[in-house]
Amino acid sequence: MATDRQTEEVALVEAAAALLPLHQYAKWQRLRIAHRISVHEGCVLVLWKAKADGSPLVIDSYEVVEASCSFAEGVELQLVNAGDQDPSFIGQRPFELHPDVFVWCPYHNDVRWLPNPKVPGRSVLRLSLAMKMRSHPTHWVAGDTYLTPVGEFRHKWPRFANTRF
Repeated sequence: MATDRQTEEVALVEAAAALLPLHQYAKWQRLRIAHRISVHEGCVLVLWKAKADGSPLVIDSYEVVEASCSFAEGVELQLVNAGDQDPSFIGQRPFELHPDVFVWCPYHNDVRWLPNPKVPGRSVLRLSLAMKMRSHPTHWVAGDTYLTPVGEFRHKWPRFANTRF
């Protein structure tokens, strides 16, 4: 059962999505599953499609390069595509990263300052990134496209352990 916070979050992002151009809004409405992950500066996200044989087809990768927060604009993340150095600015309005994947910074963002597991004695700021896709990445469907943090992706498919994204 949805909490008041979840219900409000859905209402806010649906109102923001309604402001998208009509062709994008039509794509948004066809997607079924909203999913939220935690990201940090330097976090790499893998865009992949599930193949019929159970393996992934890597389409692209993105890196979180910067985050900003203001009282007027809310939280914004900058993602850089592996092959393109022009950042995509992700705010509270859904952004079409791929025809089957929209991303946005949730209105109710979980901001955390946590110890950095890779650098002892240092901390890292973690923020929420929400996405909407056809199906959930833990219960993937052949032909659907997903956006997954690189660590989770490598855990699912160890053969990508040494692949540089």
